[in-house]
Amino acid sequence: MVCVKNDDDKAVSGTSTLWEAVDANFPLSTALAGNIAPQLWSRVSGFLNGAAPNATELALINLYAPGTDLAAIAATGPQSPERLAVHNQIPIAAAFNETRVLTGSPDSFNYKETTGRLGIDWQINDNSMLYAFFSRGYKPGGANPSIPAEFQGTSNFDFAQEDIDAFEVGIKNTLLDGSMTLNANIFTYDYEGLQVARIKNNSSINENIDADITGAEVEILWNATEQLQVDFSYSWLDTEVDGAQSVDPSDRTGGDPSWTALNGIARIIIAPTDALIAATPLLNTVGVAAGAVIPGAYYDNGIPQFVNSGILDAFGIPWQEGLPANLDGNQLPNAPEHTTHQVGLAYTLASRSWAATRHSGWITTGRMTLMLVNSTPWATRSIAGISTMPPFCTPVLTASGMLDSGPETCKTKITSRVIT
Repeated sequence: MVCVKNDDDKAVSGTSTLWEAVDANFPLSTALAGNIAPQLWSRVSGFLNGAAPNATELALINLYAPGTDLAAIAATGPQSPERLAVHNQIPIAAAFNETRVLTGSPDSFNYKETTGRLGIDWQINDNSMLYAFFSRGYKPGGANPSIPAEFQGTSNFDFAQEDIDAFEVGIKNTLLDGSMTLNANIFTYDYEGLQVARIKNNSSINENIDADITGAEVEILWNATEQLQVDFSYSWLDTEVDGAQSVDPSDRTGGDPSWTALNGIARIIIAPTDALIAATPLLNTVGVAAGAVIPGAYYDNGIPQFVNSGILDAFGIPWQEGLPANLDGNQLPNAPEHTTHQVGLAYTLASRSWAATRHSGWITTGRMTLMLVNSTPWATRSIAGISTMPPFCTPVLTASGMLDSGPETCKTKITSRVIT
């Protein structure tokens, strides 16, 4: 029996950038304009050129130039010494953890859990041993990328720890006068907070789901003769998600025609179809004039495809990331039900001073899903293949005490695998 108390502290530091620098003198700094002004890269270009700072610029100014008297600077002109002084305090590239500070995303986390293992072995006879064990496992959580304020209602700052209760029963056998090894086991895993990755709000984050896994494995290694070895291994898995929901990034409306997917310029969103149709004249005029709608791409019903969420808010049109799909009972990704890991033959040809072995085998992986949302037809695949290994040599000690590696053609080990 083993018992362990885990106490994990995690801290994150990065240089991710939410707001890139732009040339404050564009287009006057281009060759087309005769380069009448030098390039001036800034992340507060609007403020630098005489405007009041927008929300993003204000956040950067408060972070890097706290105490700036913006009221006094408002009376100065574009690229005045006062504006340039503020601009010079704001780095072109983000400092470590800038994004986390600006978005209020925490940079430290703590996770605690007691884990352990309890097991028993029973030596049935000289050739067979039965075993069983129960274990409580744990994997600490961690930090997701910085979450902008507008996404903090739907994306978590971190993902929780992963806990697993595992029970396994198995047997190990030596048969046929020691020439065969036969091992088998059955197991069940109960996951609480299984950590899974997904795309959310145009960012890859981790989330937690509950899941159950039941499986069995068998492996055989048989030295049929001094020259011939046969090996076989097989596993069966039954995996299920337990009561979770998630938006399918490849089908955000879930096939519901009452919702329409939009490229929100910053991210993909959905909005009610009827409300969009009613607002289409305004979207194509006011929205385009405000730069919140990009003309040129339309659905058959006339709804523009590129619409910023801000203009939807202005028109009172509700929107969201997508319609959550029910994952309950779905198969876990990359967990095929049937897998034949190896059906192989190895033949050894030996002389007095060297030995050469050739191995050929069949490997097959059954149908599996690549996404938690199993409904997408292309998200499943099967893999089958043959692996062959040309003869490779084992040096043998000769009577003179020298190591002989055999023929020149046997000195290189090559592995090839064909996947269909």
